[in-house]
Amino acid sequence: MNLLFRIKKRKAGFTLIEVIVVIAILAILGAILVPNVLGYRMKAEKSNIQTSAKTVVSSIEAYNSDKDDNTDQISDSSGSIDYASGITELITEKILDSSKIPSCLDGTHEVKTVADLEQVANGDFSVNTMNGEQSTITVTEPGSTQASSTTTGK
Repeated sequence: MNLLFRIKKRKAGFTLIEVIVVIAILAILGAILVPNVLGYRMKAEKSNIQTSAKTVVSSIEAYNSDKDDNTDQISDSSGSIDYASGITELITEKILDSSKIPSCLDGTHEVKTVADLEQVANGDFSVNTMNGEQSTITVTEPGSTQASSTTTGK
């Protein structure tokens, strides 16, 4: 009877060892999951920039198809509208929404030509760092192994 009384008298709860083991398991799971989540954010950022570049390429193609004269078209050719001025023209004519274009694609940062834009649209770039709404990307120049960096914002 005395033994039964002692068993019932014992307080319910966790021992210190049990709590430490649970904390250790949670720390290990956190160390595994955090890098994976950050990797998905980088992939999402790259996908967003690439999709925006494809939209701008399509807008340029549509704009150019309406223009008969090469001097009125947006391209890298001499005598035509350069990329930065072309983006401004597309925004002015309400073909593109300026709030939807990342600053890396607006012609004032590293992507300054239609060729660079096509590189980004094809996925030939990488997101190096993410800092809130500012991301650093690297675009490989066509025909070279050198990379250029720029900061982008949305």
